[in-house]
Amino acid sequence: MTSVSNHKTYISECKTLVSRSMTYVSKSKTYISEGKTLVSYHKTYMNESKTYVSRSMIYVSKIIVEPHLVKLRPELMKVRAKLVNLRPMLVKLRPMLVQLRPELVNFRPTLVKLGPKLVKVRLRLVNVRPKLVTIRPKLVKLRPMLVQLRRISVNVRP
Repeated sequence: MTSVSNHKTYISECKTLVSRSMTYVSKSKTYISEGKTLVSYHKTYMNESKTYVSRSMIYVSKIIVEPHLVKLRPELMKVRAKLVNLRPMLVKLRPMLVQLRPELVNFRPTLVKLGPKLVKVRLRLVNVRPKLVTIRPKLVKLRPMLVQLRRISVNVRP
């Protein structure tokens, strides 16, 4: 079996901006003239509210697929990565992969621990040929929060 080394680490960065709201109190002034005439002067400032949605940035640098597994069974690919808790990131990546490639609807990550820092990830895909494995999407917005994926590259080496 051919093992691919030289993996890059997954880096997840999350930034949250606090919502800001500013309220201006309404002002009212009443002027009384000498001829017993009541003139009211009233100003009202509308409420101004600014809310910043929390932003989550996920940087995936490189995913290397073992080439012999792609040639034998393209729907079962094993990806090795140097990260123990990879499951939450794969769950976040699943809607984006389905949006980019509709054939990835049966995306099921399975983790197999090989050591303290080495994790084998099995991706169950549907109708994926070796030529279509490379995915380089642009920044894509997801539902509640903005998850921006800078780069997904799945390299199949001959």
